[in-house]
Amino acid sequence: DLRSWSPRFTAENRKKVADLLEQFMPFTEAYEVSLAQLVIGWTLAQPPITHVLCGIRNRKQAEENVKGGRLELAPEDVAKMSAILDEANLQLPHPFGAD
Repeated sequence: DLRSWSPRFTAENRKKVADLLEQFMPFTEAYEVSLAQLVIGWTLAQPPITHVLCGIRNRKQAEENVKGGRLELAPEDVAKMSAILDEANLQLPHPFGAD
């Protein structure tokens, strides 16, 4: 598990990401989706993205991912979420140390 040794997954960086994701919670409530589903929907809304590679461990997770893939976010919400991400300016290191 690369999270045990990668600088990307330090406690400090995990806190930064958690703080960022907390700002997305109003969108999860508005669209009645999980955070994972929201992220899948937002990712698909990014041009020129045509697919999202999602991990699953069981049928329920696969079904939940499908809901995220079918999520249609309003363009203004996509813009707001993107602005939150840009403002956070996380600058996390690559998990394998590449530049």
